[in-house]
Amino acid sequence: MYLEAHVLKLLESIGVKPGQVVLDFGCGSGTYAIPAARIVGGRGKVYALDKDSEVLDELMQKGESARLNNIERLDTHGESRIDLINSCVDAV
Repeated sequence: MYLEAHVLKLLESIGVKPGQVVLDFGCGSGTYAIPAARIVGGRGKVYALDKDSEVLDELMQKGESARLNNIERLDTHGESRIDLINSCVDAV
């Protein structure tokens, strides 16, 4: 829990706010995505992008357990193009 509190502080210090859209690029199992989802809240969204489907499965399970419905999974296979509209995220 100490790590999550530290990450929450870090994200807030770089300007992540409620209602924003965040892209966690290379999200892994959610070290940043989960705290970001807590900060942006129900009006915001976190796009969780990774090429490892197993860690994305783990992240989505953590999000569901924490009742965070604002995380959207983005699976990739290393493509250089991300299927998001230009300028749709506030922080990466």
